[in-house]
Amino acid sequence: MNAPYEPNQQHIMKFMDEADNFRYVLWALTIIFAFLVFFGPNPEGGSLMPTAVTLFSLFSSLLVIYLILKFVQKRRYRDNDSN
Repeated sequence: MNAPYEPNQQHIMKFMDEADNFRYVLWALTIIFAFLVFFGPNPEGGSLMPTAVTLFSLFSSLLVIYLILKFVQKRRYRDNDSN
């Protein structure tokens, strides 16, 4: 019977290295859509506002996930260095 897949440290580090390349894009898109949502057109004015809210939610969620993973990565490095 096959054991369940467990990602090793190399796979996680490789993913975080790739995610680090897109962190500025995530910050920029989150800020742009935040301005559009909070200072944008009237919500009854058409389909722009629901689209902006959806994209703001998407990019802010991705940014939060990235920040949580980065925190876990730094904490794991700190724990490994202390051993």
